[in-house]
Amino acid sequence: MKKIVLSFLLSLSVWGEVSAFEAGDLDNPHPYGLTKDEKYILKNRESIKQLKQIIDKQTQLIKSQQKDIETLKLNYIKYKENYNELAQKVSGINSLLPSLEDISLKVKNLENELNKTKEELNISKSNIEILSKQLNDLKIVVSQNSNLQQKNNAQLINLIEKMANKIDKLSSNLKKVSSTNANTTNSFKKLSKSKIFALALKEYRKYKFSSAYEKFYYLYEKKYRLAETLFYLGEIKYKRAHYKDALSFYKQSVKYLKNKNNYFIDDLLYHTGYSYEKLGNLEFAKKSYEKLINDYPNSNLVKYAKKRVKNLEKTK
Repeated sequence: MKKIVLSFLLSLSVWGEVSAFEAGDLDNPHPYGLTKDEKYILKNRESIKQLKQIIDKQTQLIKSQQKDIETLKLNYIKYKENYNELAQKVSGINSLLPSLEDISLKVKNLENELNKTKEELNISKSNIEILSKQLNDLKIVVSQNSNLQQKNNAQLINLIEKMANKIDKLSSNLKKVSSTNANTTNSFKKLSKSKIFALALKEYRKYKFSSAYEKFYYLYEKKYRLAETLFYLGEIKYKRAHYKDALSFYKQSVKYLKNKNNYFIDDLLYHTGYSYEKLGNLEFAKKSYEKLINDYPNSNLVKYAKKRVKNLEKTK
């Protein structure tokens, strides 16, 4: 009986020694015997774990936005490839020359669709701003908890900074790709006339006709480079198939021409002829084409003008 009791007491002694070693173990699923500092460290670990979970969620959101942006970019590239392919086909199909201007308008409409695709990239911009705000909130939480362990705090801040860099890079890419919308205010009027003309010409070449028209018309009212300004006003009307208005501007442009060899005169004559043709005035259309052929034989539009004249003669 004494042996049994002694054996039981020895087992209790050994069990007590093992438990004493486990006291204060922070890795134990159910830690006990913690000091005040150890309890605080354990609490900070839980805070860091929660913050990491929040960061993981934000990272997933950013990845989702990146996928959306990549999809939009691929769509833009696809549209651009289709546009280039169509442009090559148009340049090589001589049998369709009588309809060349109509095809050109369709190509320009496709280019406008490309610009719309660029503008769709701005949809993600607001989401990026929301993520940035949430990220800043996380930074504030971390900075307020100044008693976090130095090692864990450094790791957390490093992770947050990486997220911030990704968001900044993403926002920068969006600004580069996104369409530069035309300024709807009158702020351009603060610029010099030469700069306004350059800006209007740039917008015209990018098919931003509404914004370009506003600037060219402002220059027309200021009587600045009237021959060119009126020509481009006519061109915008022409691109929109407003042929009667286009002719009105073309006629005024010719009045202010100081040099009959101006760089745009062959375009003006060809588009004048085409506008007359579309309006049913075939006699004046033929005269415009013939003037282009006779006065500017070196123009690359002469061959098209000759085909137009030939087609008009067949209709008699």
